[in-house]
Amino acid sequence: MKKIKLYQQIAPLIIVLQFLLMSCANYYKAISIPLKSNVEKAAKIDSLKKANRTFILRNGNNAFLMTNLVLDTEQNKISCTLETLLSYNKLHLTNARKERMRYKKNIPADISVLNEVHVFIAPDSTAVAVSDKYKFSLDNVRRIEVIAKDKQRTSVSYILGGLGITAAILLIAAAIFASTFSLNFGGFGGG
Repeated sequence: MKKIKLYQQIAPLIIVLQFLLMSCANYYKAISIPLKSNVEKAAKIDSLKKANRTFILRNGNNAFLMTNLVLDTEQNKISCTLETLLSYNKLHLTNARKERMRYKKNIPADISVLNEVHVFIAPDSTAVAVSDKYKFSLDNVRRIEVIAKDKQRTSVSYILGGLGITAAILLIAAAIFASTFSLNFGGFGGG
């Protein structure tokens, strides 16, 4: 009977263990804020601005970084400077890694997605990335999405990954035990 070497038994299990370690992921979600009136829009934008969130204007297929944001509640207008998005503000635009709304917590550029607010407006051809002020009415705001960590999906990912890792470790231990202690079951019986 040919004996299989220990490393040949354990190598596939170690590969599975590495895969399971990589499967633990962090997810985020876009929470759409229901807005019925300009007063609600102004209040939400003001609270998010006070929370130092990063505002991104979504105008059709275009997206711009909104800086120097000023909210005029009397005239129901927002004025801001539109700038080209930085590379780390584009994660949500591409639905994140592999289109699963995932981010990597050890990459600072990925974590910045958790600070974003996307303001969707009716299509406006005057919205371009220039240094001048851009103004629009709160009536033009169609939707506001706040990006937040998806705690449920992230927790499930880590729980399932942890269970998989535990199972892989038990399989490795069983393989080591089986190869170390050669059990001879043929010795039982009448002889």
